[in-house]
Amino acid sequence: MLSPLQHYDRYIAKGCLVEDSEQRLALKKIQQLYNQIQNPNPKKECFLKRIFFRKQKNTFEPKGLYLFGSNGCGKSLIIKIFYKALVIRKKQYYHFQSFLLRVQEKIARSRGKKPSSPIERFVDSLFSSTLVLFLDECVLQDVVNAVLFGKIAKAFLKRGGIIVCTSNFSPEHITLKGLGGEEFRSCMDFFFQNVSVYHMKSAVDYRAIKSHDTWPYYYYPLNDKTRKMLQHKINSLTHGKLFFHKKIWVKDRNLSLLVTDNGIAFSHYKDLVLQPYGMEDFTEIAKQYCTVILDNVYGIESQDTSTVKRFILLVDAMYEKKTRLVIRAAIAPENIYVHGKIVFEFKRALSRLKEMQATHYTNRL
Repeated sequence: MLSPLQHYDRYIAKGCLVEDSEQRLALKKIQQLYNQIQNPNPKKECFLKRIFFRKQKNTFEPKGLYLFGSNGCGKSLIIKIFYKALVIRKKQYYHFQSFLLRVQEKIARSRGKKPSSPIERFVDSLFSSTLVLFLDECVLQDVVNAVLFGKIAKAFLKRGGIIVCTSNFSPEHITLKGLGGEEFRSCMDFFFQNVSVYHMKSAVDYRAIKSHDTWPYYYYPLNDKTRKMLQHKINSLTHGKLFFHKKIWVKDRNLSLLVTDNGIAFSHYKDLVLQPYGMEDFTEIAKQYCTVILDNVYGIESQDTSTVKRFILLVDAMYEKKTRLVIRAAIAPENIYVHGKIVFEFKRALSRLKEMQATHYTNRL
């Protein structure tokens, strides 16, 4: 059984990773929580028992970790190493948006049942199968989802659960104005009082380094030259297979794509990103196809937050499932969304899109 640090050293020895002092410091912080969960001191009261029956009021025993830092510094890598090293059955890993989809689906099914609330029933079910919950890329800007997560996190921690999550946002920058803001702040205050917070201060974006500053799967502008380049790429990917129309069903709705029988999907930007689809729809596409081709992408206006959010969700879904995203656009990738309320979140998606250009992107850890 290897610890998180031992896994990290092994990846470095194999040449899969390069030594990074900030990543190692983060893993040392994680190692403390790992030891508490995996190797409780037999001479003392069991760590898991202390979680459920806390008697030492003067000792802070974190019920999790909030790891934040800049794009591409290795946060997702670090918690995936932690998840792999943790040899317990009751653990689950989710991309944050995928977790929210699961929550919403479970809550919708249980509405109307008594005696407890839908959220309480969901947390009961979650805690029955999960002691350590890993949530990657937490974004708490949407009011409904932010309040929902705050309630779930508080209830899960109160039951004795442990939450390990990553984010680009420091605790000070997680704010919510308007309806639900006060309740959200109360839940998040409880959350941060019960977890350790660690800032990865690395300025290195490894996603950008891996792609060697080239964009072999992104073509712009929209002209005859890039049309021919995209067609050449399509020919190399499909190996002569013909496209045909297919409807993909997600619950009671469907979306239409051009697909091949060797895992390639094609859509125009207006038919995918400009439609009222969400993470669930994009995830289903990513599950079924190894490469998605998106043509005729245009810049997004600063006030059009709905469209840029869908674009971010599309990139996240492809990234999490290691699906290649090929794009032909009117403008350079960094100019798709330049000004607006969620430029910070878009930069994270841009960093992921950059990593997708690397030859070995689909083989990443």
